[in-house]
Amino acid sequence: MKRKYVSKATCGLVGCLLASMVLINEARADGTEQLGLPSIPIAPGSEILVEGVGLVNGQPGEISIAIPADVAIAQVLLYWTGRPRYDDYVVVDTIQLNGTNISGEIIGGPTPLLGWPSTSYRADITAMSSDLDWLLVGQTNVLYVEGLDFTYANDGAAVVVILDDGTMAEIQIMDGNDFAYLPYVIYDDPSIPVDFQTVPVNFAFAPSSEPRVGTISIIVSDIAVPRPAAINITVDGVTTQLVDALQDNEGSFLDVVELDVPVPAGATEVTVQLLSIDDGSGREPASLAWTFVSWELEKPTGEGCTYTIGYWKTHPYDWPTEELSLFTKHEAILTLWSPPKGGNAYLILAHQYIGAELNIVNGTAVPDEVLKAGFKAYYLIQKYQNKGTIPKKSPDRALAIDLAGILDDYNNGDIGPGHCAD
Repeated sequence: MKRKYVSKATCGLVGCLLASMVLINEARADGTEQLGLPSIPIAPGSEILVEGVGLVNGQPGEISIAIPADVAIAQVLLYWTGRPRYDDYVVVDTIQLNGTNISGEIIGGPTPLLGWPSTSYRADITAMSSDLDWLLVGQTNVLYVEGLDFTYANDGAAVVVILDDGTMAEIQIMDGNDFAYLPYVIYDDPSIPVDFQTVPVNFAFAPSSEPRVGTISIIVSDIAVPRPAAINITVDGVTTQLVDALQDNEGSFLDVVELDVPVPAGATEVTVQLLSIDDGSGREPASLAWTFVSWELEKPTGEGCTYTIGYWKTHPYDWPTEELSLFTKHEAILTLWSPPKGGNAYLILAHQYIGAELNIVNGTAVPDEVLKAGFKAYYLIQKYQNKGTIPKKSPDRALAIDLAGILDDYNNGDIGPGHCAD
């Protein structure tokens, strides 16, 4: 089972709305030793559940996960990690879940400068899980995982489930493989120590006038207890270090940790980092492979009000942010001033999306229908961003117009908390 830790310092994390609109980690995770945005769409929802099992001591392993009643399962992701020989890793790996083959693509690794590099894989098993009734609501489900065949170590596997209870939370996910080991030496020159630490993951968010509670979930492998490691959580310059959270709580070599963290009023950014540390005990610092981190946050109760895209276009000095999710401020202004000639659906949607994002970052409450439209708009704009247009015969054009209509209603105050007096 997960071990839950509540920070005693002022710690808060949050992902801004509309498909992680103000994420400041823009690099994708796939193939890099750094966590980043997943290369697949992530479903919106109200809650994330994570459970796993360590497999270094044998297979099969059991993942037990309780799904509450009165929810829908929006998405199910399967992660697994291990350490092959450096020249023996594969881009697509296949394991078995409940006796069924599951193929997943590498999302991180092989980690550099290691003779036995760490690698991480991910598969979206939403459809298969539904078809085979692997996860049923209102009961505890058991999944049997086996078939990991890494040449050095089979670290473990974990399941991430996004639930939808009819409300919407702010949810962000980062994944990949980021390896840490303090200190490490390069094989061809052992006299040179290398300080391997993970790259901090940043989550940015719109401030609220009220305190809230957010939740971080982490999947990390390769730690051999009692070798020391730590989790750092920094909020608005205040850092809390947890040194007892990584204890092979899902079995040897795998940890799934859930952290409930207070979010103070006015907070706008949180940083999470996993560390291999020297705790002065004489024990060798832990090696660790960080595969996954998620953030979920309850929506603020404040209402606020919205401005139209015309207001944002002509009041650039009033913008609450210099960096938007899909555009720099300069790019966003140029986009807003570009007329959608010939009914350019890409620009029609991009205009309203930029306006909605600015309203949200400005602290305005968001109805669920707008949040869902924003998620879809994010991926649609990203899909056609290089082209700057959506083909008129593409079904995506009609979808873009529909989504723009919802976001336009929000920006104009027809839905949501209402329009601001300019």
